[in-house]
Amino acid sequence: MAGNHDSPVFSYQTRVAVTAEQDSLLREYARLFGHVERTLFADLQRGKDAGQLKSEYLARFSITARQFNALRIQLLGKISAIRELIPLRIENLKTKIRKAKRVVRKLAKCLPGSKQLHYKRRRSAGLEQRWERLKRDQKTGQVHLCFGSKRLFHAQFHREENGFQSHQEWKQAWTEARSRQFFIIGSKDVGAVNFAARYGISVHQGAAIAIARRSLNLSERPAKRMGPVPVRGGGHVTLLLPARNRNQHVWSLWAKIARQIRAAHVAHIQLLPRKAGSTPGPLCCQAQCAT
Repeated sequence: MAGNHDSPVFSYQTRVAVTAEQDSLLREYARLFGHVERTLFADLQRGKDAGQLKSEYLARFSITARQFNALRIQLLGKISAIRELIPLRIENLKTKIRKAKRVVRKLAKCLPGSKQLHYKRRRSAGLEQRWERLKRDQKTGQVHLCFGSKRLFHAQFHREENGFQSHQEWKQAWTEARSRQFFIIGSKDVGAVNFAARYGISVHQGAAIAIARRSLNLSERPAKRMGPVPVRGGGHVTLLLPARNRNQHVWSLWAKIARQIRAAHVAHIQLLPRKAGSTPGPLCCQAQCAT
């Protein structure tokens, strides 16, 4: 729930019921997505630019530009999260190092030459090495990312303790853990203009149709010259869509339409009284935004 809003904001999640065939297709897609993501991470660590790799990856892995953008956004999000956590991890290690040194000094006086002192010195040295490595990573921008989790990776060296009877059983779990999720970028602008009002469905359902069409390598051109776009409250605004420049890719046209949609949504909300809330249906149906 958002703290700065009068009304609560909710996030929803669900489990999808699929057939065995659908499950197989989703697993295969997740496997491909994970493989491409790990390859992209390796290239980024070598200093390459994701934008320059895009054309190469589309041809190399037979994926669409939208699929590449999805895995790029997900991967850069993971990298950004790791980098933002580095200062906090450094501070936590500094606290642990100070505590470890106090324990070592105390044991050196009370139990000199003991195994306990030896172990505490090893722990202190290990913490300092981790601290130095994090400081070096913070300076160079290096990111360490284990796809599948470090815990599961190290489980191969202690299989029985972690519930694995053989290396093959661990390898299967490791492969699934590295390819068990994927991220999809929707096409809400395409779904809103081409499918929502046309078939009487929501913008999100229209976006799902657009994603499915892209997976079939179908192009998305505006279905009509006038685009009715659903808005909150059950109404819509009508846009006069811009003419397409045949010398540019069709997604350049959709970028212009997206800007129009955002401007139209803002405009019709600003024209309403503050207490009106979302736009009433009759006002939406009569509104026409043309550029």
